[in-house]
Amino acid sequence: MGRKNPHVEDVSYQHPAGYDRSAVRLVVYLFRRPDDKKNATRESTWTTVPRERRLGDAKTFIRAANTRTRELRKDSASRGKNLGKNKARWCTSYLNVVLSPANRGRLSDEDFRELAEPWIRDASGEQLPHVGAIHREGKGKAHLHLGIVRDRFSKPELKFLKQETDGLAMILEREHEHEHEHEYKSELEMEREMEREEISYGLEL
Repeated sequence: MGRKNPHVEDVSYQHPAGYDRSAVRLVVYLFRRPDDKKNATRESTWTTVPRERRLGDAKTFIRAANTRTRELRKDSASRGKNLGKNKARWCTSYLNVVLSPANRGRLSDEDFRELAEPWIRDASGEQLPHVGAIHREGKGKAHLHLGIVRDRFSKPELKFLKQETDGLAMILEREHEHEHEHEYKSELEMEREMEREEISYGLEL
């Protein structure tokens, strides 16, 4: 299940009645990427996402997701309920969040880490068990994929987080533009200073 937004490509969840090793499979998917994603096979060339583009702790995420899944299954069985039919917000093993800002090609790895912050914390500000990777696959193509152990977002939560992501992505881009403008002005001023020194030196001869 997912919701679409120009800046947040996808928000979905893993139901505890699903595949037993889904958390492990997600980590493998995050950290190992085929060169040709659309036509990937076992024979494809696969590359490992470098550690500087990874977020969270994979082992902690897997343990937390598996523990949550076992507890939900045990609780459902003890009450004689059909877990597969439970659609409550709390009935999740973990969430998938893919952040793909419109200006994604111009954002740094650190920018993506900043975008992730509001998503990986609970209402009290505590960090939740999570794992993630920044995927850069081609010029101008980038997105951040997160796995987070928590309940599904409420509609107000999701709306707020999307607005936060949109606003922060725009702010980060403006900051980069100002940095580049400042660097350009500094370089231009250095060139002018060198020219002034050359003229001054020439007049002293």
